[in-house]
Amino acid sequence: MRVRRALSYAIDRDALIQGAMFGFGQPIGSHYSRQAPGYVDLTGLYPHDPAKARALLAEAGYPNGIDVTLRLPPRPYARRSGEVLISQLAEAGIRAKIENLEWAQWLDQVFKRRQFDLTIVEHVEPMDYDIYGRKDYYFGYDSPAFDALLAQVNAAPDEPTRNRLLGDLQRRIADDAVNGFLFQSSRIGVWKADVNGLWINGPIAANDVTGAYWTGAGAATTSNAERTGGGLPWGWISLITGAALLAFVAWRFGAAWLLKKLGGHALTLLAATVVIFLLLQVVPGDPASYMMGLNASPESIVALRQQMGLEGSGLERYFAWLGDLLTGKFGTSYTYQVPVGGLIAERLAVSAPLALMATVLSLIVALPIGVTAASRRGHRRRHRPDRRHASGRRPAQFLDRHAADPAVLGEPGLVLGGRLPRLERGLLARLQGPDPACCRAGRAAGRHPRPRPAHRPARHHERGLCPHRPRQGSVGQSGPVAPRLAQRLDPGPDHPRPSVPLPAGGRHHHRKRLLPARPRPTGLPGHHPARPDRRAERRGGAGLRRGSGQLPDRPGLSVRRSAPEGTPRMTDAPAIIAPAKPRVRWPLSLIVGATLTAVVLLTALLALVWTPYDVEAVDIAAKLTAPSAAHWMGTDHFGRDVLSMIMAGAQNSLVVAFVAVGIGVAIGTPLGLTAAARGGWIDELVMRGNDLIFAFPALLLAVMITAVMGPGAINAVIAIGVFNIPVFTRVARGAAQGLWTREYVLAARTAGKSKALISVQHILPNLMSLLVVQAAIQFAVGIVAEAGLSYVGLGAQPPAPSWGRMLAEAQTMIGFAPWLAIMPGLAIFVTVLGLSLTGDGLRDLFDPRVRRER
Repeated sequence: MRVRRALSYAIDRDALIQGAMFGFGQPIGSHYSRQAPGYVDLTGLYPHDPAKARALLAEAGYPNGIDVTLRLPPRPYARRSGEVLISQLAEAGIRAKIENLEWAQWLDQVFKRRQFDLTIVEHVEPMDYDIYGRKDYYFGYDSPAFDALLAQVNAAPDEPTRNRLLGDLQRRIADDAVNGFLFQSSRIGVWKADVNGLWINGPIAANDVTGAYWTGAGAATTSNAERTGGGLPWGWISLITGAALLAFVAWRFGAAWLLKKLGGHALTLLAATVVIFLLLQVVPGDPASYMMGLNASPESIVALRQQMGLEGSGLERYFAWLGDLLTGKFGTSYTYQVPVGGLIAERLAVSAPLALMATVLSLIVALPIGVTAASRRGHRRRHRPDRRHASGRRPAQFLDRHAADPAVLGEPGLVLGGRLPRLERGLLARLQGPDPACCRAGRAAGRHPRPRPAHRPARHHERGLCPHRPRQGSVGQSGPVAPRLAQRLDPGPDHPRPSVPLPAGGRHHHRKRLLPARPRPTGLPGHHPARPDRRAERRGGAGLRRGSGQLPDRPGLSVRRSAPEGTPRMTDAPAIIAPAKPRVRWPLSLIVGATLTAVVLLTALLALVWTPYDVEAVDIAAKLTAPSAAHWMGTDHFGRDVLSMIMAGAQNSLVVAFVAVGIGVAIGTPLGLTAAARGGWIDELVMRGNDLIFAFPALLLAVMITAVMGPGAINAVIAIGVFNIPVFTRVARGAAQGLWTREYVLAARTAGKSKALISVQHILPNLMSLLVVQAAIQFAVGIVAEAGLSYVGLGAQPPAPSWGRMLAEAQTMIGFAPWLAIMPGLAIFVTVLGLSLTGDGLRDLFDPRVRRER
């Protein structure tokens, strides 16, 4: 009793009407309509007093408050009232958690099994008070005093006596605080002026239309058959159209190919029907109970179940249901009382043209933009860095990049600087050919171009490969290079030390020694005594000298003495001089995207410790305040600060998307690696499983999961994560299949390593860049998916803020409070843009073709 009265004292009915019903409604103090005879105003019995509510809870043994669950039906009045109510209850120490249910779930959990603490439902009807006398009703009220009053009301001899007893009955219900009585909704009806006979200001949602009539010309009505297309057999039409398409595909691609594809997809569709049927069986709620209503008897419900074919075995019901699907019998809509096939066709007539127009518009706009962007990627940067390289800053990298690009090497401006080293200058002259500008540049440098035979336009462009020499190919590596392993093991008369290739030309394809001989380990295969340095002996030892063991026309290099004992030698190390690492050029898209993503992430982290206002606090006096100095982004219809809700909503969006992507990576990547490594029936099984998951979009998966487990952020994570699994499976499988033919993988298999070990040690490291890029893209997709699920009420539940639910609540107020839709929309846009740019930038950074263009 004390807890129920504490709940009544914690409720502010006027604020509830203003916040949840936009001011349309009348407070009530008992379960009785204000328009019914014998009404008594009891709204002052439990005024809003949070302190009194806390005191009653302490008397009841709950000095620290209580935790309750508020399970709400899908009606708008219940959902909106629940958000205001939990804020009011929190002031009194009552911590409520909202669970939004569908009608079938509400009937099953609340009405039938009474598994609830609190709920909000509309019951105010003129003669609804007699339900308190039913012992089996879900209110759970049992009072002999009320039963006696109810018997007197039913036996009242006249109207005044009856009204007086009805007043006593209302007081009894209010004193016992059976329920927290909130308000009576206002019935707003709109109809044409020539319609008469409707019930104006009626106390119930229904209206008696048997006495309605038209004083004007009236309106033409449309039958169900006309509205649904004349009752056409849409199932047979679909089958005939599908058969025609299959015949065309068989004629175009061959019957064998078509049968192979159809066999795989038929199994996938069959598995999909099994999944859907099983979900229909485990979804809470009974369709017969829902259709029969709250007051139906068990016998009538059983009869309806038999009529609907719900009483047979599971296998019988499945085949009957599958047969109806194949013949186009989708059943009858309970809401519209028309065939479901006709409703699908009616809505498809609107959805299909919209989808087609959106696709065409996307192609018209996106194709030119994409082609232009791809053709001019790095256009302004493509030549400037190369000219800078040609001026002498980084010639080796320039030649290595453009040795096979005559269009680039043929530009006269590349050699006008005259600062290329001899090696690169000679090779460039051979590759460019007798260009006039090149000849002028050569003559200006004191050289004359030699004529070249026409049948050898690019002599030495592709040099032969020798296994014992340094880096070779179209352009050899410039600068000192380390000897190959074969030369270090069998050096012959030459000591294995760094060497420099001579300029191309003539028959000089050997390497010139850069450093003199020095002591080396003995006992190696092919060991020969080192040649003595006669010049060093004549000069009295090693030192600086010119022309001996040096490049032509170059200053002499310092000759090192023999290394002391114990120091590492060249024969002990695989290489002495490492090639210079090219400077990384960060893509602009990566910089901008990472900056935007970092801002959103920092905002979410800041919201963990601070927000301008409490995101759950309701301030009806400040509702729908435009952006101002006090509220930078305004307030919503409950008076909550929009900026605080967006900051807190960033946490939910980022966490849901991050965990969902983690689920996809953790499960999809091993599946893809396994399918690529094993092949055969395992690969086919994995891919058919992917097709099965792709058959259910993320929103439909969320609907099915929510129907079984209820709405919430965790279920949204599961739905988006399950949808990400086949995405990463296909990415990992496709890339891994290409890597299994590489030389290092074949060498690992020859060495006896298992496929699992090769996948972990060799395949997975080479897939990391691709997986990181895909994860960034799926992160952005996850943000949009979470917002979509929250928009339809399947994501995070109140009072937890969510960008998608903020958009859903703002759609009815966008005309007079546009900031409610603009602010969360901008938050979603900035977050998705940042993640998309980050993914594009990572792709450009890791892609060697794009990296060469930069």
